[in-house]
Amino acid sequence: MRQLQLMAHGEPSDVIELKTVAEPVLGPEEVLVSMEAAPLNPSDFLLVRGMYGVRPALPSPVGTEGVGRVTKRGSRSTPSGRAWGIGVAKEAVCCLDCSLYVRP
Repeated sequence: MRQLQLMAHGEPSDVIELKTVAEPVLGPEEVLVSMEAAPLNPSDFLLVRGMYGVRPALPSPVGTEGVGRVTKRGSRSTPSGRAWGIGVAKEAVCCLDCSLYVRP
């Protein structure tokens, strides 16, 4: 799958790259959400420029929210349908089902 990754801190056009990464491995209480939209917000740009309160280990995925469709479920998860409130700028994200807001 494809994912926007922060390679260094600086101007977004210079330090964000589109990379191909492996699909996340699903845990029993997790779901895989195929992202339909994942915006970059002002706080994301502060992080990219190195001006946010935290500095993740690099390279790091970019983005903190999005909307998508639950496409796979772990053996003990229950959500299905559309989900939002999670995400990064990539094609799919794996997360605990309790961190989703699900819309049937």
